[in-house]
Amino acid sequence: MTKPRKKTARMTSYAPPPYPGTSKHIPIDVDSEDQTTTNLKCTVITRGNKIRALQRELKELKAQFTQTQDLHNKREEDATREREQLKETNKTLAKELKAARAKLSTTRHQLKRILEEM
Repeated sequence: MTKPRKKTARMTSYAPPPYPGTSKHIPIDVDSEDQTTTNLKCTVITRGNKIRALQRELKELKAQFTQTQDLHNKREEDATREREQLKETNKTLAKELKAARAKLSTTRHQLKRILEEM
């Protein structure tokens, strides 16, 4: 008969999770002050790294948002400027149309007079 396998130590709910540099297979001695301070230092380092990474990501997102906002504002200004130009063009075309109609009307009257004279 073969020997029964020795049960490995399981991580209990009170044991802190493994940190970088520690192995999952090494049981954590919770009562050891050195281990606890090392784990706390690792926790602080990891959390500090996460905080810095999140700050970097936030900075990038803010920059991206400002770029998007600037692009949106520029498009809006261009659209407003184009709308104003179209209004001006519309006004000038309306004036030209009015002048052309008046000219057409006078030309018609002149043609009618010429035809009546003939």
